[in-house]
Amino acid sequence: MERKLYTIEDAERLILTGNKLVISGDETALDKLPKGNWIGGTISYFMDVSQGKESRDLVFIEDQSNNGTDFAIDVYNPSNQDQIASNGFENGYIIVIIPTNSKSHIDFSHNSLSYPNIFQNPIVGCISGIHLDELGKRTAKVYNGQTGDKFEEGLVTMNIKLPDNKIGRIEIVNIFNQDKNSDIITFPKDGFKQDKCFINGVENNLVDYLSEKQHDIRFPLITNQNGAMINRSFMNIDEQKKEVNFYAPLFKNETYMLAEKIENYGTKFVNILPSEVKPIYACNCILNYLYGDFSKQQFNLTYATTFGEIGYQLLNQTLVYLVIDEV
Repeated sequence: MERKLYTIEDAERLILTGNKLVISGDETALDKLPKGNWIGGTISYFMDVSQGKESRDLVFIEDQSNNGTDFAIDVYNPSNQDQIASNGFENGYIIVIIPTNSKSHIDFSHNSLSYPNIFQNPIVGCISGIHLDELGKRTAKVYNGQTGDKFEEGLVTMNIKLPDNKIGRIEIVNIFNQDKNSDIITFPKDGFKQDKCFINGVENNLVDYLSEKQHDIRFPLITNQNGAMINRSFMNIDEQKKEVNFYAPLFKNETYMLAEKIENYGTKFVNILPSEVKPIYACNCILNYLYGDFSKQQFNLTYATTFGEIGYQLLNQTLVYLVIDEV
């Protein structure tokens, strides 16, 4: 079935048929769905088949029913979520949804790459969010459709078992590159909040440095992880406290550079994937949706937007998708 927005009535029919579904939508919409083989997360912004769309009434569905031979839905809390990879099938993939600003979100963002067996199967998913008008008024949720429970702490996973002749593969698309003229930036501590930094080895304050460079914080800091460009996106600058807040933690053992500024932000994603690529799961960042004015764009890929993307680790301002290959 097509990965797109559905009415509550159509979603209900798919659930009651027994389909194995990943569902994204506003909390008021997800609360209306019946129990069944689904997991869900809250968000109100989507890239639908026609264009970007904001909706509190429709839900975005990605059907996993025909992709594997078995499945399992599990719920974890911060004390045991490091087992999400260990509990997967021998060959399969795991879709995980975590509420933003939860303890699970913090732990995953800092520690996921050290979870046991983290690379045994592809682990893909998202950080659920809220409508931007409700920041500070409502919390993000995740749903276990089998029980009908929703949580603002903990995370939910759907494990899919693949046949021996198939394997899952995660791909990420990052439109940003490191600015070749950027200084080398390092930090003395791990964390989402940073004040002190080192610019080419010389101590400085990050707020002062960004001001001096007149850096547009729509463009992230970037670290190079074995050739993969990984973004650490800016949330805001607190001039009074002289600190910078990020959407993902920065790490003292990584080096960063400023992202190169790009023009025509939104059009960078138009036809970004070849037509023959058929993802079974995809997500993209709410920052890309906002900064790229996606509500006026039409792309060749549909997805729910997120408050963070997951491809083994927490990512920012990145398109993440999962495909199944024959082996």
